Amino acid sequence: MIFRSGLQGGFASAAVAMHLVCLQLAQIHVKTAQAQTAVERECDGGDAQACNNWGYDLEHGDGVDIDLPRALEVYRKACTLGEPFSCTNVGLFLQDARMGGTPDPQAALSFLRQGCDGQDPKGCAWVAKLHRDIPALNDPALAADYAHRGCAMDHINSCVWQGIAFEDGAG
Repeated sequence: MIFRSGLQGGFASAAVAMHLVCLQLAQIHVKTAQAQTAVERECDGGDAQACNNWGYDLEHGDGVDIDLPRALEVYRKACTLGEPFSCTNVGLFLQDARMGGTPDPQAALSFLRQGCDGQDPKGCAWVAKLHRDIPALNDPALAADYAHRGCAMDHINSCVWQGIAFEDGAG
């Protein structure tokens, strides 16, 4: 009720807070169209976190229809605004060619590094994976370094890959 009052009173921060609560409670679908509109408006106004949330909703159909091209566009905007999780998401779109086409690990790597540098451990994990698994990018020392960085942020896959790199003599 407090959030709805905030929305009706024009308090955008209440709308963003409502959106975050909705993301955490997505399994019971408590979102409202007003919250979606407010988050999109905040993103349009340059709020990087709101853009990341809006991109997630568009990618996963969370309260809206799935729209992958728009999700990628919104994630790119959030990345440009300094949201590291969105940089990682752009990298994942490019890595696995979610919208068709051919995967582009080289382009993905740039965005994934931005995510990692911004303290997104998933970005670090994916940089390690690309340097470990893609022949054209193969660099065991870099893979070990990024796995270590992700592991230091408690990303379990990074810790596993760091252990593998250590066993292989690269860590």
